[in-house]
Amino acid sequence: MKNVFKTLAVALTALSLVSCGGTEVTSAGMAGKWKADPSSLDLTLGDGLAAFRGVIEEEKNNMLSEASEESETITFDLKEDGKLVLSKEGEDETFSFDWSLEGDKLIIEGEVEGQKGKMTLNVQSVSADKLTLALTAEDLIAQVKEQMPEAMNMVPGEFDIDAMAKGTSMSMSFKK
Repeated sequence: MKNVFKTLAVALTALSLVSCGGTEVTSAGMAGKWKADPSSLDLTLGDGLAAFRGVIEEEKNNMLSEASEESETITFDLKEDGKLVLSKEGEDETFSFDWSLEGDKLIIEGEVEGQKGKMTLNVQSVSADKLTLALTAEDLIAQVKEQMPEAMNMVPGEFDIDAMAKGTSMSMSFKK
């Protein structure tokens, strides 16, 4: 089941790095069973990460290779009652989170291994069979600072994390 979290982490990390769209979004339009489409991953690196471009691209390709194998067996079920159920084919264990919409923001809240968390993602687009989520790295850093300020102490002092995040974004689509 750790691979489920790895895939979720890849998907959410990917989503956590991208820019906002202006889509009119409703809960009814979002409800349904979705599977990540790793081939849709769109990563834009800002100038602050230029020195790390090669390493990031290599790691992205490794993560996509792993995620591609898992993505067809993992389902994100956004239920109309505000529950998100993450499941993997062939396994009985599922994970449940709460989800809601505020404008074009998808908010996912829940607990994993005893740690409560919240992630806010931008809904770039949603149709009957495709959902595209995104987030800028700046938004991700702001969320980490708010929810886990102690994590920022793990960043070596020579790195200006805010400057590094500037201009970096990512999006990923999900299919029904």
